[in-house]
Formats: sequence, structure tokens, C-alpha cells
Amino acid sequence: MAGRSLLRCSSGSIAVEIALIVPVIMFLLYVTVDLYRLHQLSSRIGQAAELIADHFSQEEILSDQMITGALGASRNISSEHFYGGEASLTITAIRIHSENDQILLWTRQSLVSSEPCQTKIYEITAPLPEINMPAVIQFFYQVDLCVEVDSSFIFSGLTNLVPRIRRTAIALARTSAVRQFD
Repeated sequence: MAGRSLLRCSSGSIAVEIALIVPVIMFLLYVTVDLYRLHQLSSRIGQAAELIADHFSQEEILSDQMITGALGASRNISSEHFYGGEASLTITAIRIHSENDQILLWTRQSLVSSEPCQTKIYEITAPLPEINMPAVIQFFYQVDLCVEVDSSFIFSGLTNLVPRIRRTAIALARTSAVRQFD
């Protein structure tokens, strides 16, 4: 009889279940918030890369100081408190001929890190000219913005790895300044 009464007694089982489930729920909530913050940062870095590409595509005169300033501006756009301090900005000018010749004109980097992100030059194809039209030459800017996130993200704390977010934007050059560093 004593064995049966112990099986029916459940006065401490709810406390044990709560003690086991609440930490798991809190961890999942924290991971969800952290993933949202990481997604927001990634989105902001993408917007910053697009703004920088668009800005450089409209500039009449280019300088290395402008590229350094663009990296600082990207930190402000992307919400500086998420940064771990490491960032790199690479701007590449690309010349495309209608026969799909792709020539890199120049590349400039601004670093606030020990090493830049690996830059991948994307294949851009020029539109095909109409029959009896002259060959078309177009110039593009490719902007690569790479940011090391700060250690407040759970992934950094748990894995001792600091993730890097890299976003690329491409804009059609609207001025002749693209050939300036040539």
C-alpha cells in the first residue's frame, strides 16, 4: 500500500518540471532574439552597401578619403553598437563591353581590421546591342562591406567564433569619375 500512495503523490513533480522546462524556454527565447538582431544587422549592412554604391555612382570626383569616410558612414548606418570593431570596405570599378569583356579598372580598400573579407567579383553581363548599333561600354561600382559582429551575440559567446557579415552591392556608374583611379 505504501508504494501505491507514493506513485499518486505528485506535489513536487510540477516544481521539477518547471525547473527543467523554464531554462530551455528562456534559452530558446534568447536565441530567437539574438537571431533577429543578427538578421537586422545583416539587413542594415546590406542597405549601407547599397547606399555607398549608389553614392559613388553619382560622384563627380573620387578620392581615397571618400572611401575611408564611406566606411565610417557605414558604421553609423549599420548601428555601431553591433560592431565588434572590425570592418572592411572594398570598392571595385568594373568596365563591361557589350561583347561581355569584363575588366577590373581599380580596387580601393578601407580597413578597420587586421584582414579584409574575401572579395568576389561578380560576373556582370552587358545588354546585347541592337543590330547596327555601336558597341556599348558600361562602368559599374561593386561595393563589398564586411563587418565582424560584436561579442554580445550568443553565437560569439558560445563558440568563441566571431561571425563576419559580408554584403555586396553593384551600381551603374553615372559619371566619368569611375575612370579616375585608372
